[in-house]
Parts: sequence; C-alpha cells; structure tokens
Amino acid sequence: MLPDLDARVAGQNLAAEVLRNPGAVTRDLTDFLRSRGYLRATVRPAPPLFENGAAVLPIAVDPGPQFVLATIAFEGRRNIADEDVARTIDFTSGSPYNPAAIDAARARIVALYRSRGFSSAAVTANAAIRDTEPRVDLTFEIAEGLRQTIGDVVVAGSGGVDPDVVTRALRLAVGSTLDPAELLRARQRVFDTGLFRRVDVTTETMNRISEADPAQPDAHTSDWARTLANLATRLGHVGRLEDALQKAEQAERIWRGLTEKQPDAYMSDWATSLANLAAHLGHVGRFEDALQKAEQAERIRRGLAEKQPDAYTADWATSLANLAANLSAVGRFEDALRKAEQAERIRRALAEKQPDAYTAAWATSLANLADAQLSAGQFAIARDFAKKAISKIRPLAERYRLVYNPWLGFAHRIAAESYFRMEGLDNAVAEAMRSAEIWTEIATLRQNFESIQVAKAFRALIKCQLKLNQSEDAFASLGCVFELLRKPLSGNPRPLTKVLSELVDEIAAIDGDAVARVVPSDLLAIVRARS
Repeated sequence: MLPDLDARVAGQNLAAEVLRNPGAVTRDLTDFLRSRGYLRATVRPAPPLFENGAAVLPIAVDPGPQFVLATIAFEGRRNIADEDVARTIDFTSGSPYNPAAIDAARARIVALYRSRGFSSAAVTANAAIRDTEPRVDLTFEIAEGLRQTIGDVVVAGSGGVDPDVVTRALRLAVGSTLDPAELLRARQRVFDTGLFRRVDVTTETMNRISEADPAQPDAHTSDWARTLANLATRLGHVGRLEDALQKAEQAERIWRGLTEKQPDAYMSDWATSLANLAAHLGHVGRFEDALQKAEQAERIRRGLAEKQPDAYTADWATSLANLAANLSAVGRFEDALRKAEQAERIRRALAEKQPDAYTAAWATSLANLADAQLSAGQFAIARDFAKKAISKIRPLAERYRLVYNPWLGFAHRIAAESYFRMEGLDNAVAEAMRSAEIWTEIATLRQNFESIQVAKAFRALIKCQLKLNQSEDAFASLGCVFELLRKPLSGNPRPLTKVLSELVDEIAAIDGDAVARVVPSDLLAIVRARS
C-alpha cells in the first residue's frame, strides 16, 4: 500500500467503515489518490475472507502511474510581472497533478489581479495530458480586462458632517489603483471615527479611461456588459425592478453576442448573465420566462462542467439550485426537488474536499433542498434538513451578517412551515417568530431586498398564530408586514399580492373589521386591485 494511503485509512478510520459501507470507502480512497496525481487509480472491494470466525473485506488498490506537471505557463499576462504571478502558485514542474491545488492557485492569481485594480480579471486553468507519458502541461489563461483607478471620491448621506472629514478619513487618492481590500480598510477608517452608525463604500464605473494608466486598451464590450449587470443589481436593491430587468436583458444580449464570436472565452459569462436575467424576471413575477432562462443557464454550466470539472462544477451546482427555485415557482415541485438534491450532492462533495471554500455554499444548498422537500410534501425530511441548514448557517451569519442573515431567516421559515404541517405548533411558532424577527431587521435596513421572503416569513407566523387562536397577535403581525413592505408594494406589487391577499382573506374571515384597523388603506387598495 502507498504510504499516504496508509495514513488516509488510519486518519479517516476507514478500516472500521469498510464492512458497513464499502462503496463510500472505495470512493474516498479513489478521490484521495486522484488528488495526488494518480488519475487512473482504481479501488475495488475484493471478495470477503473469513479467518478465525471473523470477516475480512480486502480492498484492491491499483494506483496506476502518478501524473506530474511537466510545464507551467501563463498566457495573456501583460500588466503584472511574470515572477509576481508565479509566486502565487505553490507547486512547480515535477509536482503531482492536483486539481484542487491548481484551482486554488487560479483563485490566488485572480485575487492578485484584483488587488492591482483589474476587477474584471478572469483566469482559466487548462491541463493537457500528454498521450505517451503521465505528464501534464498546465496553462493559466489570463484575461486581464481593464485596470481600474480611482477617478473621483463622492460623499453622500453624511448628515451634518463635513464631507471633507469623510474624505480625509477614507485616505483614497484620486488616480490610485482600485484595490477592493483597500476599500474595506477605507470603510473601516470612516467607521472608526465614531461619527456614523453605518458606512458603505461602493464603486461606479465612469465613462472614461483613466489618463493615469496609458497602457490600458480601449474600453471593452465585456466591461460594458459587467457594468450593466452591476447597475441592474443596484436598481433592484432600490426597488426599480422594471429598470433593473431592462439592464439585465441588455447585458445578456451583449454576452450572447460575444459568445457567438468567441465561445471559449465568454460562454461562462453568458451563463452568468442568463442566471441574473432569470432572477430579475422572477422579481417582476414573470416566472415562466425566468424558468426558461434558468434552464438555459444550467445547460451551459453543465456542458462546461463536463469539459472542465475542476473549474466549473461549483458554478453548475449554483445553476442547479437556481433552476430548482424557478421550477418551484411555477409549481413543478418534483422536478425542483430533483434539481435541489443534485445541487446539494455536488456541493457536499466539494465541501468535503475543500471545506474552507465550499462549506458555506453547501449550507445554503441544505436550505434550498429543505424548501424543495417542503413543497413536495416531505415535511419531516424538510424539517430535518432545515434544522441542519440552520446549524451550519448560524455561525456564518454571526460573522457575515449582511450575507447570511437572509439565508438564516429563510431556513427558520422552512422549519416553521414543516413543523406546522406536522401539527408541531409550539415549535412552528418559535421558528416562525425567529424568521420574522430576522426578516424585520433585514427589511428595515434594506427595504426592497427579497420582499417576497419577508411576506412569506410573516405568512408562516400569522398562520401559526391563527391556529393557536392568537387572533390579536395575528392582526398585529398583518399590520407589521404591510408597513415593512410599504415601499416594494408601492413600487412593484405584483410579486407580493398573492401572498398578502391570502393573508388579508384569512384575517377577514375571522374578523371583518380587523383588516381595516391594521392595514393602511392605501396599501390595502393596492393588494385588492391586483388580487
């Protein structure tokens, strides 16, 4: 047995597992060997042996040849010194071929470029296995994009504080390279002044090329498409959903045209734009159109993952999760469940191999899978997966509140609805209250963010309260959710009217006057007009 393999068997306690689950052991050892360059390794259980009344299951291992890196090259590098790029990789010619290490090196090259102002830099790792020997030629293909520099610094929302005070605290020099890490440090410097409770530092692309960087090429169409996608996201955050959709459609058309000309260079970006477009279509209630775009994005990502699994499998899992959500939105719950299960399996495998990189994505897949299970009527399973998701998302939300608190609120809501369908009302109301608390905090700070999730969280809570004959609490919750959703209801009520009109009808059936007492008349008129 190979020395590393002995350590693997001992470290993972695989000897104790082999009789119970030989398939899992063989998969583990196969993946382990292939991560060390044994690309043709095979691991199979042999027929069991019986010695002195004990069963022994031998495992036959054929590692095959170890593949090593023959050459390492960087193509497309123009603006960063070759030695700086080379220092980001932790292997050399002669090292075992390790896809995970190569993907990590690719990510470090991207981080290097972004720290030097190339915010749209993209890096692809291409490995070519030689026909006659176990050697691999590795090429990192670098698309640098434009170097971004700081063209101006604008201060908004400073209240009575002199903008010059904020500018001095930022310490961002016009003409200097745009470094995302430095932006975070600048934000912290302003926050440390103690003058503000909240500080945001954002960037907007300017319609000119910086004179401080004469080496830059002309503005690229791909950068324009990225700017449109970013603008669509920002428009969505402030409730301008139709405008956001228009920009997302424009970005998708550009990426599609670029892909037709250079498919190898732009296919992945086109898939991303399709996924973004699907999301914006869903935000305005065009669920069938959203599903069509999500299906197209998933097909592209699947094809990319089949050709370059190390580079694109994680993106494919994301497309599967998005597709599951879109299938659920049109009532295709069994199809949605299959896609959600597939996404969770892929992300679980990635998290097992690279926990630091993929555990967070797996946690969100658990929540998505619980939602699909709930919609498919698998209430007990949905409850268990939702609780597992909560246990993994909670520590993430404690560290990165803005990113993962919405996922935590989502998972608590799925747990609440699962308990409710199983008649576990005490647990259901506890989970629903926690979900509503989280979404209240989110909606207060970000009024147009995921408004449908806010409505669904309060729907779960109100249903629990009505079931427990807590009518006055249910009335108060109804009034609260309408006030929280005032801005999105006034701007784009279509995605919200079904959930809110359902709640209004349930309350009205109990107390015909309660709705008029707790729901503002102008918001009630909006819901009634569209229900």
